[in-house]
Amino acid sequence: STQSTWGLREGFLEILGRPVRFLRRRRFWVVWLIYFGTYSIASTIVSLLTYNGTDPNLPQLMATTAFNMSLGICKDKAFTQRVIAPTTMPAFVYLLFALRDFLTIAASFTLVHHCAQHLHTPLLTDTTVLILLQIILPTLMQYVTTPLHLLGLDLYNCRAKSVRDRCLLISREYWQSAVARQLRIGFAFGIGGVGNHLLHRELRYLTGLQQ
Repeated sequence: STQSTWGLREGFLEILGRPVRFLRRRRFWVVWLIYFGTYSIASTIVSLLTYNGTDPNLPQLMATTAFNMSLGICKDKAFTQRVIAPTTMPAFVYLLFALRDFLTIAASFTLVHHCAQHLHTPLLTDTTVLILLQIILPTLMQYVTTPLHLLGLDLYNCRAKSVRDRCLLISREYWQSAVARQLRIGFAFGIGGVGNHLLHRELRYLTGLQQ
């Protein structure tokens, strides 16, 4: 949409032209807290359970999803209420947002490591395969989660609407919303995930948890 394009443009201009002002904004720290907490929980669980010889995939998925989903839904609700009049969020909208976040977290952590364990090629090192998967999988998952995101927002913004009208809205907004979400998740869980993996690996070497 025009508003989304304008928002992205203004955001990038502020980051480049007035970075200090951008860092002082409350919404920056809200988003930073969500991702910092998500990565901290994920890395801590992997370190502790791997050290004890326990498979960390399921506990990591559940814990990171619970944290990211809880704060993420609160963030979405707060940001949405800045645009329209505050109202009670229907339970079904919570369910849609929860499924959206669960799938994104699964693709960003569990699925990446599961695929990396089974994909081996003489052309690429295991680290390179992991990095490529970390960038590709969370981004591709947005093709699946975008309809959930759009439907949740539409249900929150307008309760009285036919199924046909909701499908038309999702169809109309799908591609531009998917690309916007891919950019956001690509930086947050793609590039961010690569950085977290490399940092986590170095810290494990320094602490003797990994040889």
